[in-house]
Amino acid sequence: MTTSELKAAVKVQVTTLTSGDLAPSKTRNDKMIDQIVGNIVSHRADDGNMVKEGLLQYTASPGGTGSLQITSKGIKYLEDSCP
Repeated sequence: MTTSELKAAVKVQVTTLTSGDLAPSKTRNDKMIDQIVGNIVSHRADDGNMVKEGLLQYTASPGGTGSLQITSKGIKYLEDSCP
């Protein structure tokens, strides 16, 4: 899914978002959760990032719109971490 699709899905699927997650970003014109999701792509080479750790795969597209896909490692992480 694209980051736009992921941002929308997180807001529907994650029931534990805090008021801080939904607060306006101080540096961007969106909510903090949107900035956090966007940072998955923009900081994908950083240690601790889900892409660099192999939990997600990022595929760039020619038009500048890339997509994220969960990997088998990411699925195993969720199965082990989420009851």
